[in-house]
Amino acid sequence: YGFSKLIAGVLTDRFSARVFMAVGIALTGVINILFGFQKALWAFCILWFLNGIFQGFGAPPCAKLLTNWYSKTERGTWWGFWNTSHNTGGFLIPLLSGYCVRAFGWQYGMIVPGFIGIAMGAFLYDRIRDSPESVGLPPVDVYRGEELATTDEGKPPDEKKLSVRETLFKYVLSEPNVWLLAVSYFFVYFVRQGISSWSHIYLLDAKGVANAQEAAFRVSGMEVGGLLGSLCSGWTSDRVLRGRRIPVIIFWLIGVIVCVAALRAVPVSWRYANWLAVFGIGFFIYGPQMLVGLQGAEIVHKSAVSSTIGLLGWIAYLGASIAGYPLTTIVTQYGWNAYFISLFGFAGTAILLLLPMWRVGMKARPDVARG
Repeated sequence: YGFSKLIAGVLTDRFSARVFMAVGIALTGVINILFGFQKALWAFCILWFLNGIFQGFGAPPCAKLLTNWYSKTERGTWWGFWNTSHNTGGFLIPLLSGYCVRAFGWQYGMIVPGFIGIAMGAFLYDRIRDSPESVGLPPVDVYRGEELATTDEGKPPDEKKLSVRETLFKYVLSEPNVWLLAVSYFFVYFVRQGISSWSHIYLLDAKGVANAQEAAFRVSGMEVGGLLGSLCSGWTSDRVLRGRRIPVIIFWLIGVIVCVAALRAVPVSWRYANWLAVFGIGFFIYGPQMLVGLQGAEIVHKSAVSSTIGLLGWIAYLGASIAGYPLTTIVTQYGWNAYFISLFGFAGTAILLLLPMWRVGMKARPDVARG
């Protein structure tokens, strides 16, 4: 999935975001339908692999479309709204699939969502357009009276069509801030995976919560907090900081550290305080998860937005995928204190990596600009 995001990002910058997004979700639907007709383990493995590939076609086109259709001072809000799809989809699909499994059999838990995916792909292909210019409208920056994107020298970007290799090296791989964002994203996802995978176990093993159901209740606030955190962080970066993302990311990561410390410190008898601590972790971790990608899209040329999102997404999921073994080793060999210290360290490292970018998006004062 992560590698697919990288490849899809590069290809989306060369071709149509509308086509990639519609085809990706439709093919994901086809794969889900095929799941319902299989019995062999090898077939499940192949289809699961293909499912990851086609699902990777979603995020880079979405990022490209949001960048093209929304200006800098409103993009954070809508990007945050888009990011809530993780939470709303994760909440609704188990209800739909669960009903289908109970009513018609396990196969229909895969088949029905698959047909919904195909229908949604057709709907997106019919309704979405790649940019305002593709339907005869002015660029969104011009329409809203905001500055057009410029290169580091302050000149309008070169609109000459570049090859894939030229685009990657000129606008993505040679941009130091992209790499700062990428490595910080690695640690953000490491922390997120560490909390989502281990908080339930921590409550049972270290805090002595009575049973798995009670522990599940206490960690259930993470997704709710994540939904609200995404919306609030995007709105704050738009309305309070006028399009600056890095300060919000840093403050939200500090919030993660505070809430992780609260989870460690709150007594087991304080049931709802435990829930609030996990809610706070979700609130503050999903904001950076969303805004790092948005900041990456805004510091590169528009022709490289999807490639940048693909690179960031690949590195982020690399962090999530490898988080299991190190944290397992830390918990089993050094205990829960070492686990929490490692989470503080990962979040703190992400903050340090982002500090050099503090002024990104800050407009120079007129007198400074004239000087």
